[in-house]
Amino acid sequence: MRLWLRPFAASAAALLTGVISLGAASAQTAYSSSGWRVECSPAAAGKSMDCQAVAQVTARQTGQVFVSVTVRVPAATKKPVLLIQIPLGMLVSGGVNLTIGSGTAQPYAIQTCTVSGCFIGGEVSPAMLRELLASQQLKVTFQNLDKQTVTATIPLAGFEPAYKKIQ
Repeated sequence: MRLWLRPFAASAAALLTGVISLGAASAQTAYSSSGWRVECSPAAAGKSMDCQAVAQVTARQTGQVFVSVTVRVPAATKKPVLLIQIPLGMLVSGGVNLTIGSGTAQPYAIQTCTVSGCFIGGEVSPAMLRELLASQQLKVTFQNLDKQTVTATIPLAGFEPAYKKIQ
């Protein structure tokens, strides 16, 4: 291994180990949701700020992010998009199901994985946006490597004011 890669490889291995153990211990770990907040990145010259609504489920003891849900409205399209991050160490072939309120679970394929986790994303249809604004919770369901179902519940209280700020 090249010398300049060693520090990165050690850090990446430590990060992966922490995230995988979080997934394996999910049945015993207490989690909490952060609620919805708005995050904005500085604007480039002549452009408006890029803002997104974010909610996360974290492990109470470690503060590690278990599931993250992000909604943003790109300036180019003016159509909302959704990005969901789940931890590494999950069954990729099983995909992810999203259930808004008491609706039917909608399957999504995992698009990519990085050292930060695995990601699912796409446009938010007008019908999906109406459901997000009217419902009480969003459930993100996937399987761990033992094929056990893992469900993260994201409260949707606070989503509407956060969404209005990012439009």
